[in-house]
Amino acid sequence: MRDVKIGVMEAWTQLKLMLFRSKTLVALLALTSLLISYLQPLADVAAEINQEINPVEPFLLLINSGGSFPSPFFYIYIFFVALLGDLPMFEHGFRYRLIRMSKRSWYIGQVVLTLLFTLVFTAFIWTVSLLPFIGRFGSSGEWSRCIISLAKTNMTSARGIDLMLDMSIIRIYSPMQALGYTVLYFAAYLFFSALFVVAVHTEWPSIRPAGICGLLAIYLFDYIRINYLAYKYVRYSITAMARLATLDNGYTQYAPTMQYVNLVWAVLIILLLIILYLTARRLQ
Repeated sequence: MRDVKIGVMEAWTQLKLMLFRSKTLVALLALTSLLISYLQPLADVAAEINQEINPVEPFLLLINSGGSFPSPFFYIYIFFVALLGDLPMFEHGFRYRLIRMSKRSWYIGQVVLTLLFTLVFTAFIWTVSLLPFIGRFGSSGEWSRCIISLAKTNMTSARGIDLMLDMSIIRIYSPMQALGYTVLYFAAYLFFSALFVVAVHTEWPSIRPAGICGLLAIYLFDYIRINYLAYKYVRYSITAMARLATLDNGYTQYAPTMQYVNLVWAVLIILLLIILYLTARRLQ
């Protein structure tokens, strides 16, 4: 229990260092501006036709509009990966602190830190998605007419909107169900990415770009899959499994089922947790 308490305190300290450094603040400000530029045309249309928006829909659009390149999802992920570059924080005094708090505490701290950073970043994206629609949210738990029109008509090209929610999501899920699954798989992807960087950088601290390059290679595979490979290879892309729009909708052959995606994320995250634990034990 003492190791857990020390690890959580260490994670909280490092999280504050990560969030309030100038590099992070500048990156989040730039990402905010970029995402608002994607959402503003839709907000303008909603205001013009006097339609309310369900508060979860803008977030769903940002995460699930992944067909075009570069998509909002791409920018969100690239900014997230860039912020992971300094993990784990082997700053001055690390060895002394490691002796004081034990390797187990350090391991717990890193896991808690990556989880907290994932949740904070996800909450930040959701908050940003709300900004262009302030004053235009509806209380209904149903899909808004604006989003349904976006999925059914040519509004995207006609009004310069570079976002679209797949009609299968609207047909299969309620907005809250879609939000739950989207947050689950998006957060799993971010958590996996953060754990991957920490594990790789802990094992090879002298080659800091290795973890970031590995994640970019994983994303690159999904880009190659979309543009040059048969659709059946979607089952081998963990990037695709971060978006609800990619999952089996009953009509698309080879699309991964929810059970398959759940299993993949569980196996990958557990595997990384084990690798990080074994790596942490070798710290000196």
